[in-house]
Amino acid sequence: MRALFDTNVLASAFLTEGLCARLLRRANRREFDLFISPAISKEFEEALKIKIGLSAEEVQAALACRAEFIVTGDRDLLGLKEFQRIKIFAPREFELQSKFGDSVHVPRIHQARLL
Repeated sequence: MRALFDTNVLASAFLTEGLCARLLRRANRREFDLFISPAISKEFEEALKIKIGLSAEEVQAALACRAEFIVTGDRDLLGLKEFQRIKIFAPREFELQSKFGDSVHVPRIHQARLL
């Protein structure tokens, strides 16, 4: 099965937890082939930038790696507090949140695979 999502469906998929988000997850699981045109891709990226202050690449990376946190200094983005169940923290907040007592936690840095 092949489908093309318009910009409104894509934006809803990223900004809400409703039907459009479920459809996007199904496409990600390869239950059907999802297509977008270059024009839809550009319009979607502009819509995300306006609505949430993140580029499409940043959103895709956060979702693809199943990030629990987005760490940013962007005040507008920090005002959201959360996006798609991903907490949005300032660097200092994240530092305080991620401390593990006296133990040393060495982070692994992974390359996010885009959808």
